[in-house]
Amino acid sequence: MKNRPITIEHILFALAFLLALVSRLWALAATPLGDTEAALALQAAHLFSDRTAAIDPQPAYILMTSVLFAIFQATDFTARLIPALAGSLLVLSPLLFRRQLGRWSAILLAFGLALDPGLTAVSRQAGGMMIGLACTVLALGYYIRRSSAAAGICLALALLSGPNFLPGWLALAIAVLVFGRSSIAASSDDAPAPFSWRNALIWAAGTLIVVGTLLFLQPRGLSAAAASLGTYFQGWGRASGISLGQLPLALIFYEFLPLVLGLVGGFRSLFKAEPIDRFLFFWFGIALLLALVYPSRQVIDLSWSLLPLWVLAARQAIRWAGIVREHRFISAGQAALVAALITVVLVNLAALVTQTTLSEAQVFARWAQLAAALILLAILTLLVAGGWSIPTALNGLTWGVAIVAVVLTVAAMWNAAGRGNYPDRELWRVDAYPAEQDLMLKSLSEISDWAQKNRQPLDLVVIQESPSLRWALKDYPQAEYDSVLPVDARPSTVITDQTNTLQLTAPYSGQDFTIYTAPEWPAMVAREWLEWGFYRRAPVYTTYAILWVRTDLFPGAAINPTP
Repeated sequence: MKNRPITIEHILFALAFLLALVSRLWALAATPLGDTEAALALQAAHLFSDRTAAIDPQPAYILMTSVLFAIFQATDFTARLIPALAGSLLVLSPLLFRRQLGRWSAILLAFGLALDPGLTAVSRQAGGMMIGLACTVLALGYYIRRSSAAAGICLALALLSGPNFLPGWLALAIAVLVFGRSSIAASSDDAPAPFSWRNALIWAAGTLIVVGTLLFLQPRGLSAAAASLGTYFQGWGRASGISLGQLPLALIFYEFLPLVLGLVGGFRSLFKAEPIDRFLFFWFGIALLLALVYPSRQVIDLSWSLLPLWVLAARQAIRWAGIVREHRFISAGQAALVAALITVVLVNLAALVTQTTLSEAQVFARWAQLAAALILLAILTLLVAGGWSIPTALNGLTWGVAIVAVVLTVAAMWNAAGRGNYPDRELWRVDAYPAEQDLMLKSLSEISDWAQKNRQPLDLVVIQESPSLRWALKDYPQAEYDSVLPVDARPSTVITDQTNTLQLTAPYSGQDFTIYTAPEWPAMVAREWLEWGFYRRAPVYTTYAILWVRTDLFPGAAINPTP
C-alpha cells in the first residue's frame, strides 16, 4: 500500500477544520440554553427514565445526545456538542467536490464555511438543524464520488435530523430537476461510474434502524422521524413572529462577503457557459425563496441558502485572484491603503449614525474626514490606473474591499457565536436569552448552603413553565413544578414569574431576576438597524422571574418575622 505524501492542500484543509473546531467548540457553554434548546436537551436527559413520553421530531439529536449524557454529564456543553461537531465536519465537505469546484475553490470554500457567521451560530445551538445540513451535503458529495455506503449513512442521518431538512432537500431537488443530474457531477475527471442505489438504500435502512432506535432501545425515534413531515407542513399554517425583512437583513449584516461575491458569480453565470454556477445560483434562489415564504420562518432557515452562496463566492474569488498576474506588489500595496481608507469611512459613519449628542463642529469634522477618505480613495485608484494599468488598479481596489469584508465577517462570526457584548441581540438566535439565570442559580446555591448549616431541608417549588429554567434546575432533584400553591404551604423557596404574587401564610422575601431578554425587531426603524449593525444596540423587552425565600432561612432571621 502506497503512503500518500502530505501536501499543502491537506495542510490547508486541516487548518480549516481546526479553525472550525475552535470557532464552534470554544466557550460553547458560555451562554445558557434557551427554551427551544432546553426542551430538546431535557428530552435527551430523560430519554431512558421516561420511556412513555413522545419525543420531538429531531431524533438524531435527541438520541445521540442522550448517549453523551449517559457517558458524560448533562451540561450545556454536551447538549451542544453534536451540532458543533456536525458543523465542523461540514467544513471538510469541499474535499468531496474538488474535481467539480477546482482545487483552490474547494480550499477557499472550506475556510469560508469555517468562518461563516450563520453556520457558526447554527452549529452552536442545540438541535438537529446542523446535523441535517451537514449530512445532506456529505450525502451529495459521496453520491458524486460513488461511495454508496457512506451516502446511505449520511442520507439516513439527514432523515433523522428533523423537519428542517425538508426545505433544503426541496430546494436541491427543484434545482436538480431544472438543470439535470449532470450539472452536479459536471467537470469530473473520472468516468461516470454507476451509483449502487441498492447498496445505498441498504445502508440507509440499516442506519435508520440502528441510530433511529438507538440499537432497538428507543423505537420512539423512528416514529419521531416520521412526524417530521407533518411538523413541517403544520408550519405553513402558523406564523412564527419573525418578520419577512429580518432574513434579508441577516444576509446583509452577517453574510456581506459571500453575498456580494456570490451574486456577482451568479449573474455572471447567466451570460457565460458555466453550468455549475447556474445550478448553484438557482439552488440559492429557491432555498432563499422557501425560507422567505414559510410562515413559521426562522433566521436559521437561511443556512440552506448559504451553502450554494459560499460555493459561488469561492469560485468567483478565485477568478478575481487570477485576473492580474503582473504588478502584484503594486496591487497589494494599494489594497492595504484601500482597506485603511475604508476603515476610516466606516468609523466616521458609525459615529454619525449612532452618536446623537455630537455638536455641529464635531458633525462637520466627521463628514470632512469621511469625504477626505473617499477622495483619497478615488485619487489612489486613478494614480495606480494611470501609472500602471486599469486592471491593476481594479485588482487592488477589489482586494482592499475584500480585506475589510473578511475582517467584518470574522467580527460578525464572533457576535453570532454569542461572544459579543450583547449575545441576546443576534438575529441568528432562535430563543429569548436567559440573561440573569446564572445569578438566580448562584442565589439559590447560597440559600441552600444556609439551609444546610441550619439543618433545614431545602425544598423548591417552581410556578413558571420554562424549559430553560427547568434545565437550569436539573441539579435540584427536589424541585417540584406546580401551577398553584395552597395558602398554608411552606416551601423553603418558590420561583414565580413577574405576574404572580405569593399569597401564603408564611413570610417570604423576593428578589426579581431578568429571566429573558429579546430584541424588539419589528419595532426597529432604519436608524436603529444601523446602530445595531455597528454596536449591537437595540430596544429589548424583558421578562422577570422572582425567587421567593422563606424569611426564617436567612441568617439572623427573627423568630416571628413580619410578612
